[in-house]
Parts: sequence; structure tokens; C-alpha cells
Amino acid sequence: MTTGVSFVLYLITILILLFITWLVYSKNKKNRINIFFSIFTLLGLIWAISVFLSDLIRIYDISIFWAQVAILGPAWMPPTFLIFSNYFPRRIKDLSRIRIFLLYIPSYIITLFVFSKYNVSSISFESWGTDFTPGLIYYLLFFEFIVYIGLALLILFKKWKESKGLSKQQIIYLWFGTIITVILGLLFNLILPIYEIGVSSVYGPFVTLIFVLFIAYAILKYRLMDIRVIIRRSAVFAVLVALITSIYSLLAYVIGIF
Repeated sequence: MTTGVSFVLYLITILILLFITWLVYSKNKKNRINIFFSIFTLLGLIWAISVFLSDLIRIYDISIFWAQVAILGPAWMPPTFLIFSNYFPRRIKDLSRIRIFLLYIPSYIITLFVFSKYNVSSISFESWGTDFTPGLIYYLLFFEFIVYIGLALLILFKKWKESKGLSKQQIIYLWFGTIITVILGLLFNLILPIYEIGVSSVYGPFVTLIFVLFIAYAILKYRLMDIRVIIRRSAVFAVLVALITSIYSLLAYVIGIF
């Protein structure tokens, strides 16, 4: 079952991703950089919530439902990030709706098989959480990650070579943040589960925070957004996290007494 520590970590991860999604999108709702970064972060949020609920709810039918849904976030993240890389920090070219649609074809295929044995064929409840047996669709997910993220990093590298000053620094943070996130994400959520080491999937959603933190650092250091807005909204968010965590700790203490 999900421990108290992992519960708090999941909660903090979910709240941070929710906060970043809202913050970036609300800053400029028409800017494609903001739109696709917010979509990417929202997909990470869906991933974290799905894994958390699969571990938390110890009822087989409900738990396997969320274990299967958990693939949706990672399935839609690679093409979203590839599109984001086309616009960040400057646009290469406008992508038509047809091209965007075509880029998501692997995501559509994976989504069609979400509730099938080709995704998650079975689960078992362990002391650390919910273990699962991955199906063939995970190999397609692995291929999608390698191809799409590889193309995105190539685009960013070419932009880095042609950039100067602020743009160059922004790309560096995004590039290294992406590399670390992808390596850990593939390890915890694809490679190790394929070799029947399901416990690793518990840590998968947390690696999304690495990407978010790299971008957040770039925001704070290189003023990608209005620093005063960030400070004000971050203060509100910090209070919210502290309040929810305190409520959970109090409830856990009371339940422990009785």
C-alpha cells in the first residue's frame, strides 16, 4: 500500500504540476509555447494521478483500470514535446493542424489499446504498491519515446548552435533537463517493468518534476516570465501545499490513535 511518505510526495508532485500548468497557460493563452508546455505538464499530471490511484486503491478492477490509464500521459508526451521544441524559444515554422494530427498517430494507436491485455494484462498488490505486467504496447511506447524525443533534442541542438545569449542558455537548461528526465523515465517506466521489476514504476511520475524544475529555474534566472507574478503566485501555492500536507498529517495521526 502507498506509504505516508510516498503519499505526500505524490501529493506534492500533483500540486506542483497542476500549479505549473495553470501558471504557464494563464500567462499567455494564445502563445503556442505556453499551450504545448502546459499540455505536456498536464499529461505529466494525468500520469502521476493514475499511478497514485492505482497504488492507493486496493480493489483489483479499479486498480487495474488506473494502471491501464497511466500509459496515456507517457503516450501523448513525446509528440507534444516535439511540437513544443519547434516553437521554443523561437519558432522554426508554423505546424498545420494536419501535421499536428499526424504527429500524434502513435499516441492514437496506444490509446485504442488502453483497456486491453496489450497494455496491462494483470496486476498484483505488493507491499510497496501495485505491480503490473506490461503488454506489447509498451514496446511501441518505447519506440515512440526514442524517435520523438530524439528528434526534439536534435531540433533544440540545431537551435542552440544558431542562438546567442539568452536563447542559448534557455535551450541548455531545457536540453539537459529533458535528457535526465527521459533517461530516468525510460528506466523506471519502460525498461525495468518489461523485465518484471514493477516497483520501479512507482518512481516514474516523480521524474517529471526534474523537467519542470529545470524550466522553473530558467524562468527564475532568465526571466522567461514576469518574476513578480511568479513570486506572488508561488507564495500562494506554497501556503496551499503546506495546508494540505498539514491536514493529511493530522488525519493520519488521528486515525493512528483510533
